[in-house]
Amino acid sequence: MQNQYCNPLKFNCKILANEKFLEFCKSKYMNIMNYKSFLHTEFIELLESKGIIPSHIESFYSPEKFIMGIHKDDADSGDDITKINFIWGGIGSLMHWYDIKDSSVPVYSSKTDIGTVVNFYPDENYTLVSSLPVHSPSLVQVGKFHNITNPNEKRLCISVVIRDKQGNAITMNQALQIFSEYLI
Repeated sequence: MQNQYCNPLKFNCKILANEKFLEFCKSKYMNIMNYKSFLHTEFIELLESKGIIPSHIESFYSPEKFIMGIHKDDADSGDDITKINFIWGGIGSLMHWYDIKDSSVPVYSSKTDIGTVVNFYPDENYTLVSSLPVHSPSLVQVGKFHNITNPNEKRLCISVVIRDKQGNAITMNQALQIFSEYLI
């Protein structure tokens, strides 16, 4: 059943230009990469045929027993932003989405290597609204406050940042329509 947080996909084409890129992605927690050198031309052509332009690729490599701070991506693009995530490892990991009672006063803020502002709030300021495993690949909602918990093993996430031809973020409803034939 489709939802506004995470929806698994099945593509019938090659995704990565070269599997050796995965080792590079494990070199540090976050990397940002040019999609043309990372994604296979078959996958780029599939996205372009749907009116989608990959902006760039982000990778996140986390150890077991990892808990990411609660954050939302690309706040300038609104609160409904979809990416395509591919996951290797991370058995038992979950992505959690939250409502924030008061997002105006974080206890702590930091900026990641890829420019995402991560705000930390007091525990009483969060309301958990959904927790789901992210299968590979999946459409994931990153415009809402979210985090990952990774309890059991190392996890590599390759996140394809997708935009329409005008450079606008893709909402989950748009993504569900665009990729309807690939939804599982």
